[in-house]
Amino acid sequence: MTNLDVVDAKILHHKGYIDQSLRKGFEILASNIQLSAIDSFHTYQILAYNLDALSNYPLALEYAEYAIHTVDRAFEKNEKFQNSKWIASYYIKVGKFQEAIDYKKQGIGISKDTLTILKLYNDIGFIYYQDNQLDSAIHYYKKIVEYDIDTERFSGIIGLAMGNIGAVYMSKKDYKTALRYLKIDAELNWNRDLTSYYNALNSQSECYYFLEDYKSSIKTLDGLKKFKSNDFKKIGSHSVLKTYKLYMDSYAKLNQSALSLEYMNKYFNLKDSISLDKLTYESLYKEVLNYKLSNIQKDLEVSNTKIELIEAKKQRVNFSTYLLIIFILLILVIIIAYFNRQRRNSQIQRLNTELMVLEIANKKKDLNNVASNLSFIRKFIDEALEKIKNIQKATPENIKSEIISLSHEFKRFKNSDENLAVLQTDFEKTNSQFFSKLEKQFPELTQNERELCGMLLLKLSTKDIASFRNVTPNAVKKARQRLRKKLPLSEKESITKFLENLK
Repeated sequence: MTNLDVVDAKILHHKGYIDQSLRKGFEILASNIQLSAIDSFHTYQILAYNLDALSNYPLALEYAEYAIHTVDRAFEKNEKFQNSKWIASYYIKVGKFQEAIDYKKQGIGISKDTLTILKLYNDIGFIYYQDNQLDSAIHYYKKIVEYDIDTERFSGIIGLAMGNIGAVYMSKKDYKTALRYLKIDAELNWNRDLTSYYNALNSQSECYYFLEDYKSSIKTLDGLKKFKSNDFKKIGSHSVLKTYKLYMDSYAKLNQSALSLEYMNKYFNLKDSISLDKLTYESLYKEVLNYKLSNIQKDLEVSNTKIELIEAKKQRVNFSTYLLIIFILLILVIIIAYFNRQRRNSQIQRLNTELMVLEIANKKKDLNNVASNLSFIRKFIDEALEKIKNIQKATPENIKSEIISLSHEFKRFKNSDENLAVLQTDFEKTNSQFFSKLEKQFPELTQNERELCGMLLLKLSTKDIASFRNVTPNAVKKARQRLRKKLPLSEKESITKFLENLK
């Protein structure tokens, strides 16, 4: 193995032969030859690149960190950052966003090139966006827009920043603001960066879709038809897949089934193709893992003593692990039991509340009926008094029959007071907890005022309360005013709402 093998591994990677490049890299490490600092750096770097292509991000980061550890020995001071900044993407893919940001920020203080600084601002903004720190993302994207530069010369990076700001506002579901920035992105990049222009139109269409402007969504997508088939290779399958999905959904919303079905077929055909490629990479990924395990096994066989130590340590770790698992399981059982009990209690409380609401509704209905009966009874009494006056004026032979008739009428309506008494008792039972709280918190309230609170809790109108209590509506209004003064209410606060919260 020589430095030529390192060069071969790099060439294979750049040509797209990921599996061959990866095998070559592992063969270099397995050979145990003495590599220079630069060759060590490139070997680890190419392994990281290939593992990243296979979506094995944790292992890719491991080899990327090995590469970075050799930077101090391999490069001069002014070259260190250029050969270290690429590791930020690996930290992002494993969710270590702050480490990625720290690497990017180092470059801002080191670099003197304006375009490099602007790209670093954009990278930091994108990392914050991936970490869902949206305001911080916008802050760094706007640093690009606000930078003192020649707008025409740097229109590409400015357009990219505008598009990224639009993406952030899309995440915030502020689609109108997002559209404004995405349109600027498209205007600046339509003849400079095909990928940025394509994605800008795709995102504009998505904004129109969520704003339910489906015709504008389709019209925007139609602007992508001028792209040639070779352009789609640069743009990427996932962006094209998104286009097909937007066409499919927009035509469906406009009830244009034939066109929606056409793009549905394109969407699923492309999606199946992407899935097939993914399966191929997963197969290669397993092969790579097996290859690495084989090398590890060879290293372990070098020393029997080392194996025995590892086995002993493993047994201790296993025992500790078993105890930890048992402890965790016990904790989980306790937590599950606790939450199940809380859920049952919550269900019981909800059912009790629903039952109470139902009972109150029924009592309110009964109360309304009784109020109606009272009104009728009052009318009856007025008529009876009129009859008594007529009896006084009647002839002796007709007095007896008139009195008997009037007596029967009184007996027919005498149960009205009994109904009121029964309803009052039921109402107090149903709301006993409410009245207990009311009396405890506001002992200065009179019996009549507490009864008025109960009627207000049932949301009876002033007219109904007046009918029930056999008073005028004006008297009820005055009683309400006196009650408000005794309760801690603001001028605009509803007395009924206050009583409901008290309940």
